Amino acid sequence: MLRGLARGAMTCSPTTGVTATGSGWGCGYSPGMSRPVPVPIDLAAVTERALTPALGPVRVTLGDRLPSGDRNLVQRAVAHDGAGRRHSVVLKRPTGAGLEFAREQAALRLLADHDVPQVVRLLGANSDPPLLVLADVGDGPTLADRLLGNDAPSAERAVHAWAVALATSQAATQQLRSAFADELAAASPLGALPVETTGETSTDAATAVARLLPRLGVTPSTRALDELRGAADELTVASPADAGGLSPGDTCPSNAVESDGRFVLLDFEGAEHRHVAWDAAYLTVPWPTCWCAWQLPSELTAAALDTWRRTLGQPLPHVRTAAFDDELTRATLAWTWWSVGSLLPRTIDDDPPASTRHAPVPRLRAVLQHRLRAVADLPGDSLPALRRPSRRGRTGHLAGLGPHQPAPGTRLPLTVSQDDRLVRRGRPRKSMVLELVSGDAACDLLYVGCGQNNGALLHGLSQDTANQSRGRDMFRVGTLA
Repeated sequence: MLRGLARGAMTCSPTTGVTATGSGWGCGYSPGMSRPVPVPIDLAAVTERALTPALGPVRVTLGDRLPSGDRNLVQRAVAHDGAGRRHSVVLKRPTGAGLEFAREQAALRLLADHDVPQVVRLLGANSDPPLLVLADVGDGPTLADRLLGNDAPSAERAVHAWAVALATSQAATQQLRSAFADELAAASPLGALPVETTGETSTDAATAVARLLPRLGVTPSTRALDELRGAADELTVASPADAGGLSPGDTCPSNAVESDGRFVLLDFEGAEHRHVAWDAAYLTVPWPTCWCAWQLPSELTAAALDTWRRTLGQPLPHVRTAAFDDELTRATLAWTWWSVGSLLPRTIDDDPPASTRHAPVPRLRAVLQHRLRAVADLPGDSLPALRRPSRRGRTGHLAGLGPHQPAPGTRLPLTVSQDDRLVRRGRPRKSMVLELVSGDAACDLLYVGCGQNNGALLHGLSQDTANQSRGRDMFRVGTLA
């Protein structure tokens, strides 16, 4: 794996693309943007009022500001109750009038009312001015920290623990779709919000792909666009018995924090009640809305999915069936093309990194090229027309945009172990770049971070490609600047 990346979170709706933030408590900050400033309030007094129903009269002392995105101001505070007890809390205050606050408030109220484990706990809320008071989960590492560290066994255990947290929250909310709709209606100042937006997102992605893919010399067929528009149609959760669950909407590695030996899920600004395959696909795409977007080794993906299935399989046996396998493939295809629709506008004329606040991270062209390559080889036969543009789209992306160019702090790592001695010109080092030279002179840049004991998780190139390449002099090697 890769090391040294500070904890951060991001938000990405498939229709707007990726923007990174500094912590799991907030979303959406893009450097260079002017940060909105909310109307000044007596924050301590508002917090005391919000906490009174749960804790009784309290005295609040404001603490340090925490990193957050442009949509929120986040800081710690301490509440002292009438019995002298000390409660560490986190205050999350929106800077504007977006609907994210309503979604998060509705989701967290529902989760707290039903005592759902392994999600951040809502202790109090205030509507005017809007404020969420959350239980402080501490300063433990996020899943992103584990994945980007140099301890491979810890990273593997963390992925499994994240899968347990996700499945646990989904199992506890399977039958709460109607209750979530009621909470959304109560929380939204503009009327009821949709319980899920997967259908709308599919339509928006099809529009973007139809408009932009021809610029790369690839014209998607009418059937492929129809499949993309209807990608969510087979993943319905209309009845309580269906395979649905409440999702944060942005189930990224940086939005899960280790606390008391297990992961706690944060950031429910995009909360939806939707088919569980949408979030399981965060392992198979992987991480479709996240700046931490590197590929997982196939063995770890399969093992983590097994952990997720075992955890969710008792209350929801459907996730252990062949029918669910097809649904997971459908969700993976849909996420891939949603990201194509959102990222193409940003990569046709430029090649920005997935985050401008964290380094090293993949550049977006590399992310797109990898996903378009991987999706063409998915198992099953769902959405057949949507698979065909994938390989042509990647070829067109390379031809139309040129090969991905070296850049310090940019990496799309390998999915092979360090013991696979792909580099014949020298021993792998902690930071290096491999340039895979293909027959048409197009290349992918693959960065390797070698952890302790030759055990780091290395991402990006498929094992089959690695096996075919082993022993050939296909790699040019250079150290990162």
